[in-house]
Amino acid sequence: MSVRSWLVDALNLPTEWDVIPEQSVPDVITRRPVVVLKHSRIEPRDEGSLGQLRHTVIMSVFSPYTKVADAEDDLDDAVTTLLTAIDSHDRINWSDAQKVVSPNEKNFGWDITLTVLTDPEPEEA
Repeated sequence: MSVRSWLVDALNLPTEWDVIPEQSVPDVITRRPVVVLKHSRIEPRDEGSLGQLRHTVIMSVFSPYTKVADAEDDLDDAVTTLLTAIDSHDRINWSDAQKVVSPNEKNFGWDITLTVLTDPEPEEA
């Protein structure tokens, strides 16, 4: 299972959000918030068991609203709740959340930088 798929399962994102598990932001965001996952870096974990890895994933959450105030009202509480849920997870950490504008320059949202720890895949018997 990919880190991006695992994150979607582990975070139990709101069912009313559309999740795009690759870094492809739609040109039009109209119905509901959209989550886009970008797996940007893999590093060995200095501490821990041999083979553990530290992944950096950027989770972008965009509102369908094109006015800043409406987008903030749409996402601020949900993103805060999401960050609180991440804080309680033992394999996911976040380092920052920044307000952003989508590539279509119409939708507003947040980029959340996540660190995910993984163990080595078990060997087949």
